[in-house]
Amino acid sequence: MPGLGGFSDVNYERLPRSTRSLITFSEIQAEAARELKKRGYRCWRPSAFAGGCVHTILLIGGGGCEGEAQKLAGKCARKFS
Repeated sequence: MPGLGGFSDVNYERLPRSTRSLITFSEIQAEAARELKKRGYRCWRPSAFAGGCVHTILLIGGGGCEGEAQKLAGKCARKFS
């Protein structure tokens, strides 16, 4: 989204107030995530490890794409094993 800031410098005033989006972040963006959480946004830091990737797919896919998420998670799990 243009005008919302860069990788770790968020323009908080330009963020939509009514967003239902899940905002993901890395450890580098932890400070911005803390501020976003204070402002009521849902933030989550996914795990970069293999098992965490499968869990991440299922978690994000649980928002209405369960079937597709199950297929992709199964495919990834087979590749990681």
